[in-house]
Amino acid sequence: MNPCLDCDCYDPDLGCIMPSLDKSYACSLESDDFDFSKGGDSDES
Repeated sequence: MNPCLDCDCYDPDLGCIMPSLDKSYACSLESDDFDFSKGGDSDES
């Protein structure tokens, strides 16, 4: 069974319609690889 079917952001025709900015924290299927402790900056020099 597709776990997206129980989500309020699932449309039968379009699929997932959750904004990409919300997916990082609101979607249980998204990985949480983003490290907020680093402030989101990729420059670690």
